[in-house]
Amino acid sequence: MGQLSAPSFRDTPLRSKGAVRGRAVAWVLALAFMLSAEGAGAERAPLLYTSADVSPCIGPSIRRACPGYRRVVEHVLSRVAYGGDRDTRRRIYRSGIRGYLRLQLYPESLRDPDFDVQLEPYIFGPYAIWGKSIPTLETQFCHIGGSRCTDRISNIRHANANLAEVKFLRSVYSSRQLEAVLLDFWLNHFNVDGAQLIARWAEQDYEQVSLRPHVFEGFEDLLLAMTKGIAMLDYLDLRRDRVGNTNENFARELLELHTVGKVATFDEEDVQQVALVLTGWTYNADREFVYRPGGHDESVKIVTLENTEPWVFDGSLGCDGQPPSAFENEGHVLLCLLALHPRTAERLSRKLIQRFVTEEPSALFTKRVARVWLETRGDLRRVMATILFSREFLSLKYAGTKVKRPSVYAASLVRAIGTGSEGPSELVDQPYSKANERNSFHGIMGDLDAMGESLYLAPPPTGYPEASAAWASAGPLLARMNLAERILRELREPAAHFRIRPGASSRRIVARLELQLAPGSLSRDTRQAIAGYIDALPPSADLDERVRQAARVLLAAPQFMQH
Repeated sequence: MGQLSAPSFRDTPLRSKGAVRGRAVAWVLALAFMLSAEGAGAERAPLLYTSADVSPCIGPSIRRACPGYRRVVEHVLSRVAYGGDRDTRRRIYRSGIRGYLRLQLYPESLRDPDFDVQLEPYIFGPYAIWGKSIPTLETQFCHIGGSRCTDRISNIRHANANLAEVKFLRSVYSSRQLEAVLLDFWLNHFNVDGAQLIARWAEQDYEQVSLRPHVFEGFEDLLLAMTKGIAMLDYLDLRRDRVGNTNENFARELLELHTVGKVATFDEEDVQQVALVLTGWTYNADREFVYRPGGHDESVKIVTLENTEPWVFDGSLGCDGQPPSAFENEGHVLLCLLALHPRTAERLSRKLIQRFVTEEPSALFTKRVARVWLETRGDLRRVMATILFSREFLSLKYAGTKVKRPSVYAASLVRAIGTGSEGPSELVDQPYSKANERNSFHGIMGDLDAMGESLYLAPPPTGYPEASAAWASAGPLLARMNLAERILRELREPAAHFRIRPGASSRRIVARLELQLAPGSLSRDTRQAIAGYIDALPPSADLDERVRQAARVLLAAPQFMQH
């Protein structure tokens, strides 16, 4: 794959009559999508398989045993991965769904050569960020809008711009798709605004050191690493929490957002006590976590949560049958207790189900997953296996009931279209250059801004919403159509790219495009609408233009906007 270069599609003019008509058809489809978006989480599709016949439908022979296999494959790839591409589909047809899911649950067993190639400019290039310490990045890059800078390249560039590009490249090229999806999930759950304070330089460390190594490990390990993350220590002011000068920001979000949740679980007194337990957690001048015993409040603290015996932090409290000597300090004991609390297990099990299965999970399904959480002491690999091998996930009952977040849509778009032999050079953001000085987030990164999901820049601790209704307004949907159009304009020979032969009928064009972009997902009405649009194009439109216009309308269809 070639080196990254600046995209050329951003300013492509859209003047042809065909483009105008294509937009009209796309808007009709998008309008239907918006009208149905409020019900995107509802149980609209019938259950394809019952519990009795799920087992024979998840092995290598599923193609013959189950007529809906292709749709199940696409459903799995739309939730476990950022959509399907040719190589991934070949692998899953070869290994079967069960085999594919097992490999995804153990990403360390998967080689990742395509992503490694894309990562090289960010390791060795002039704008390298990968693997650098926080102080090094702090020195290398400048504060946005700052007037002084040790790095002469730019006075507006910051490290997270390159990190956003890497995140997008990972979602498109990595063979470890479930790891990428889960990393995005936990980054959003433990959100840090990358434009704030030291997070500008510490976000990479937070993602790659604090979170990524633990997404398949115990939740206690993940929670502890998150709390020690320099970006989080700074973002929610935990570094300022010390004896005689407590700060409750992190304590409140730890309870309300990160673990047990707010509903009748704790009160303000509990928040104050948790803040006292965590006093002394901070970082040093080298941007490394340190625990300062002199800053820790040594008084007895009592935390009382719903349906739980009071936790008395008097120096003798342990967790999970282990004595206090097995933990670093009182704060570590607290995190262990919260990680194993039944409310945490139920709440986060539900949230994982909402991301991977349905936005309205049943109480029984949630309790089943929460039970595994508690039995395995928060083993996130086992929790995810319970969700992914469940009847609820492997059926089509919830297929296409969630609206894709903008980043998911953009990644699935590029994966579906395919980047060809030249790799992503036409499609993704590039290292800074004077030509695009006015906007360091150009290309697809700029499109994500327009869609409302700037990577690493969600201001509130809650992160970006997962609910479908939040992403179904007209403005962001128009931005999605614009993105699809520009990428398709970059395909010099779309007919050859999509393997459509000269003389192909409109129905044949639609069938071939559906096979690559959204296999088995289009309704008969959508197919007919796209075919009718192709037939209405001017006689001067050649095959490439017919294919390009049809693909653009298909990618604006509800079936591709949803997953």
